[in-house]
Amino acid sequence: MHIVDVKFAAMTDCPETGRRTAKVMLLTNEGGLSLAASTEQAENSDRHAIIEGLMQDAMRQIRAFPEVRTGQTTVTVAEDALDRAAQEG
Repeated sequence: MHIVDVKFAAMTDCPETGRRTAKVMLLTNEGGLSLAASTEQAENSDRHAIIEGLMQDAMRQIRAFPEVRTGQTTVTVAEDALDRAAQEG
């Protein structure tokens, strides 16, 4: 699975936990995938740092997929996908 583009929607802060949550939409050559992700955020986190944290949570979830966990499918991300997502906000 090669992720060619990443979009983030419905980004919100949780005042009780201090976490940032979002819907992460991953576009692949075969279609797409949507996941709910969250990340810790520092007091003055910039958008790029938040996006990296959300993407790490999304990848953690993907690594738990049986086809990825067993090595049947490998996951790669286009080099500029996160940079493009950070610039869109």
